[in-house]
Amino acid sequence: MSHLRQQIRDRFRTTLTGLTSTGNRVTDSRVYPIESEETPAIVIYTKNEDSEPLDMGTATTRIVNRNLTVAVEVYVKATSDFDNVLDTCCKEIETAIYTDPTLNGLAKDCYLESTEIDFSSEGEAPVAYATLSFLTNYMNQATTPNSTSGT
Repeated sequence: MSHLRQQIRDRFRTTLTGLTSTGNRVTDSRVYPIESEETPAIVIYTKNEDSEPLDMGTATTRIVNRNLTVAVEVYVKATSDFDNVLDTCCKEIETAIYTDPTLNGLAKDCYLESTEIDFSSEGEAPVAYATLSFLTNYMNQATTPNSTSGT
């Protein structure tokens, strides 16, 4: 079984696939540019993770509390109305994640920590994008980073 971090990213992808605005245009950490006809589109990746032991037990009993930042970027390429389209996408993403803040039992909680919006006029069409940063709290035993602790 994969690391909980990957399972969480996969759960985000499952949850966000099929939204009205973005449909199936959801991917992990994209390296190549997104074409105009492929937008609006979502890119999901993990940014950083802080962890600390909840107790100082042995390696097999120690519970690790983790706070993972999952970035959900949404891209819109258009020459007009991209603000409204971007806000609609953000609304759908937030609603979908808040429908299941435990991410099907993988997390203790998940909430929107911040949203950054930016624009670029480089390329074939202007692009607007928002980065929604979701703080995701989960726990595991130190020796099993692929399974929740159930705590």
